Amino acid sequence: MLNFVDTNHLRPFPLNPLASSRLVINNEFHHDLPPDLWDGDEITAQIHKAGKQLDALNLLPAPFPLEELLSPQDLRHIKRLYGSGD
Repeated sequence: MLNFVDTNHLRPFPLNPLASSRLVINNEFHHDLPPDLWDGDEITAQIHKAGKQLDALNLLPAPFPLEELLSPQDLRHIKRLYGSGD
């Protein structure tokens, strides 16, 4: 029987920090925001949509530099998987 499975992609991969990370932001809310900005704008709508997509995947931006943990090839793979970055 021939084995056509390419196992090169099965090398150890440090995925655990990516899968278990949580980002906490201590936002400052200012009550004097002009009323015309209360509902946001096109940019904040895009940010909101991106956040909803990350939330649906149970992912948040990594609170640590991925470039220091992953090889360039692994980082490109992660970016392709999640449609982010370059």
